Amino acid sequence: MDIRLTGFSLAIVTTEMVRRNYIHNVSVRSLILWTVYNVIVKHEIEFVSEYDIAHSLDVTSNKVMISKESNNIKPRTRLGKKTGSWISELKCGTWNKRTLYKPGATVELIGEIERYKMKCVALQEVRLEEAGTTKISQTTIINGISERGHKLGTGFAVHESIIHMIKEFKDVNPRISTLTMKDKNLHVVLINVHAPTEDKDEEIKEEFYDTLEEVVDNTVGNIKIVLGDLNAKIGKERIYHNVAGVHNLHEHSNDNGSRLANFALGKGLIIKSTMFPRKDIYKYTWVSPDGRHKNQIDHVLINNRFRSSITNVRTLRGADADSDHLLVGIWIRVKFKKQYRQKLNTIDRYDIEKLEEVNIQKDYSRRIGETLKVQQITNTNDVNDVWIKIRNAVQQTAKITIGIKKKRKKPWFNKICEDAVQRRKIAREEWLKDTYNEERTAEFSRRGKEANNIIRCEKRKYIQNIMKDAEQDFRLNRTRDMFKRVKDIK
Repeated sequence: MDIRLTGFSLAIVTTEMVRRNYIHNVSVRSLILWTVYNVIVKHEIEFVSEYDIAHSLDVTSNKVMISKESNNIKPRTRLGKKTGSWISELKCGTWNKRTLYKPGATVELIGEIERYKMKCVALQEVRLEEAGTTKISQTTIINGISERGHKLGTGFAVHESIIHMIKEFKDVNPRISTLTMKDKNLHVVLINVHAPTEDKDEEIKEEFYDTLEEVVDNTVGNIKIVLGDLNAKIGKERIYHNVAGVHNLHEHSNDNGSRLANFALGKGLIIKSTMFPRKDIYKYTWVSPDGRHKNQIDHVLINNRFRSSITNVRTLRGADADSDHLLVGIWIRVKFKKQYRQKLNTIDRYDIEKLEEVNIQKDYSRRIGETLKVQQITNTNDVNDVWIKIRNAVQQTAKITIGIKKKRKKPWFNKICEDAVQRRKIAREEWLKDTYNEERTAEFSRRGKEANNIIRCEKRKYIQNIMKDAEQDFRLNRTRDMFKRVKDIK
């Protein structure tokens, strides 16, 4: 066989792999194409493009001919999941946080959610008596009311990239809330629920499911997703295979599991959290404090027509926010229009409190004097020109010397708190590897108590320092500064 034909066959196979996106790395793709072209050129084979090489061959003899007729036809190349200005997949989740009513709980929660790049997470047991919103970093928490005594309460943690799609948040009661995301042609309704536990009275369970049925019936939306802590063990009974699949963690259903399966059958819903083959460590969503009992009680349901919209459900064991429940990740295949926001002109606020230090005062005075000398302000008679030069000199020197003041939502959550949380997280990871190990269980419990005590103490110190400064401002008749400090505590 002619060596040119052999080399050209290799070139065809390689180019076809690139064209079909078997090779996704752009730099590797370019290198391969460059190599292929050089192989062809060395053997004096004329070519037009990789598409012509693969589709316009005429091998009638020992020579290889390439036609130029298909020069106007271009290959369809798409790398990865690029879809232009559209969001093709929504990464959501559900998490029973146990409480947001303790120091540092909100900061820890948002840190873990953003670490896993979650766009929307349904939260249970937020335990905040007043409904409202809280924004920290790039995530906004929208919560409803809880029962008296900081009990129950549901809400959502929404990333700023999809906040423009939120059309309505409805707080039905402390156990149920809904979030509607709306685009031009698509309505997605997330129904966040926290069901009564197995040992609750029958009346409480009946009331909960009656309310949930009303919410599902009266909610307007194309895709309806029920998610949250349903306290339901769904077994592998044959009668539930159509609605729950066969990849359940438990062999037998409890009373809550039977109620949930019957509710799904009656409303045309599918339990997607039990339909994906997984290892057991990615199925269970709750671990007892002693580590000996593990249950799959957090679930995700979707209306049967859009059952294929949920492409993946699994627990994310690495997420730690001091809760006995695990974060459940949900991948939803939807198509939302992205929103591009114009960057607003903001006014920089300098950290002028640093000027109270003598060394920084001297450094600032020296630098601003040198800057004004360089700009030669005295050589001009234009008042506007003089003002612009002075303003620029002050701003440049301030940025270098004292810097821009960074506004933190929880300034008391400092490096000491972060280190304590990290130690607890390491102890938790070791405990999850062997939950029956008593030594690891005791170490995880000790680190958890230590982190809670440190966070509580740091917050108390921060508030005490603010109150001392506010008292000092009051004695010196600096009422503006006093009210500003008190406002920062909220």
